[in-house]
Amino acid sequence: MKCRLSPSGLLRWRSRWLLVVVGLCVLGGIGFFIRQSRQADWHRQQAQLALADCDFERAREHLLALRSLRPEDAENWFRLAQVQRRASMADYPAARESLDQALRLGWSRLAVAQESLMLDFQGRGSASTSEATLQEVLDSGNGDDQLILEALVRGCLRDARLEDANGWLNAWVKHFPDDWYAHLWRGALFEYMHRGNVAAADFEVVLQHRPNDLQVRQHLGLMLVQSGYDPERALSHLEAYRSAHPEDVDTLVGSARCRRLLQQPQAAVALLEEVGRRQPQHTDALLELALLAVDLGKDGEALEWLQRLEPLVKHSTEAEDLERLLRLQPLPNHLPVPYRTRTVLNLTREVLRRLGRYTEAEVYAKKTEQLLAAMSELQKVKRASEDNPHDLKLLAQLGSFYVRVGMADEGASCLRRVLQQDPENSGAQRALAECLKQRRGPRVPQTGEPGQNRVAGK
Repeated sequence: MKCRLSPSGLLRWRSRWLLVVVGLCVLGGIGFFIRQSRQADWHRQQAQLALADCDFERAREHLLALRSLRPEDAENWFRLAQVQRRASMADYPAARESLDQALRLGWSRLAVAQESLMLDFQGRGSASTSEATLQEVLDSGNGDDQLILEALVRGCLRDARLEDANGWLNAWVKHFPDDWYAHLWRGALFEYMHRGNVAAADFEVVLQHRPNDLQVRQHLGLMLVQSGYDPERALSHLEAYRSAHPEDVDTLVGSARCRRLLQQPQAAVALLEEVGRRQPQHTDALLELALLAVDLGKDGEALEWLQRLEPLVKHSTEAEDLERLLRLQPLPNHLPVPYRTRTVLNLTREVLRRLGRYTEAEVYAKKTEQLLAAMSELQKVKRASEDNPHDLKLLAQLGSFYVRVGMADEGASCLRRVLQQDPENSGAQRALAECLKQRRGPRVPQTGEPGQNRVAGK
């Protein structure tokens, strides 16, 4: 016999089930809200930890995740703007959008205004009202001094104002001596300026704070070997980095140089062979091969390496190297073109003399003299142009001298400024065309061409 519910009983039964369903939905909603809130809190905490470690890439990941969970969180938009500005691969348009959102959602107008100044100067670099205002905020003590100093440093570097950047770095280190990030930036600048000894001192400080940071060990190892001190310790740092990054050619070359200094030529050759397979035109590797050949008394082979190297060192990498500095990437042997060229010319002359080819050696001696004379004239014109910054004739001469000594990026900058004010200046046009030719660099030999795969001692 089937049980039938009365209409009132059926209504009560449905009401009870409805209450159960609603209750479950409410509980589910509360549970979802709690889980989402915990996720948001976790991402915020992880972002704070990453920021404290200056790990801006990891901080950005967590702040972006938090943004999707709490799109109306003004503070998160503001922190995201800071991270997008401070990351090694800074995203200035995205930082500007995030900052605008923070302001729209009610974040402090003063904080947004100061961050906007840092964003503007760091992205542009040239002297401006933003720089002057940041300096005023710094002097007043009403801002985050460490953030402001970092932005001033990075802005000056963006505009290749190295001395100004060094001045701000010294102030940063002086007022915050325990800030390892300040020492990292100053070490990177000294590394760029080819001042291995003082760069190593700053990287030593960073390593005290971050003993397990492999990239800091790479920086330090490269600077120790550049300065010629303690190749064994330099090698230990480089090998530690290489164990995690076996593909890094700069580390391979640095390790090979250590092996050469430690009189381990075969080990050095093996490392340079690996570089040759990856980057046949790596100038530092080719120079090491030449020096190894000289050490082994193989002057003919050394001459082959030097002749292959000579056109390569005339290629300007100034713009690329500056970008690497701005991303805090190692620069094991950053030297302006004329200094690299002088090294190769002098070594070639010595090898030719050892081979008894004195007439050819004299040609290289004259090349060196001409280069030194051009460098001397360049310094004179540079000083005159600095004293008369609006003299287009001096500026064009300066650009032409930069081209003559192989400093294509600096020459192009001068010549473009001339052409902006005097577009019909044919001399500046010709010199700029030569600049662009230098920046393209020499033709890369194809695999199988003479000398392509030869290695010292083979």
